[in-house]
Amino acid sequence: MFTIPPSLPLNLLPTERRGDEEWAWDPIRKKHILMTPEEWVRQNLVHYLLNEIKVPRGLLSMERGLKYNNLQKRYDLVAWDRKGKPALLCECKSPFIELDQNALQQLFVYNSQLETPRVILTNGKKLMLFEKKPDGVFQENNLLPEFWK
Repeated sequence: MFTIPPSLPLNLLPTERRGDEEWAWDPIRKKHILMTPEEWVRQNLVHYLLNEIKVPRGLLSMERGLKYNNLQKRYDLVAWDRKGKPALLCECKSPFIELDQNALQQLFVYNSQLETPRVILTNGKKLMLFEKKPDGVFQENNLLPEFWK
């Protein structure tokens, strides 16, 4: 079990300047990504999961599509277990966005399609982990089991 911190630990992301823009190497998508505020949060979460929690890179997928009520949506990050089932859904927001009811609603709409037992919502300044209890209700928690083992 890992105790999830209340905020996302800041990693020194390897970046490069291209004119006025800052780009970072994304280890999951294996390409350079423009560092928008939301992408900065996403990349810090990826590095946290890879380097601190030790989730294998091959079990992470980023920005893939899913359908909800005939609408095409895109999740930020999913960690899969060794059986190929989604184990953790992560929704990343810009540090300038409050983690309010709307952000939680979006996260749980996405999870209605993926049905992960755990979800993370973060804007970098705040990191919230929720776990599905046996009664089907998600409850905030700060303990992340080693689902990838």
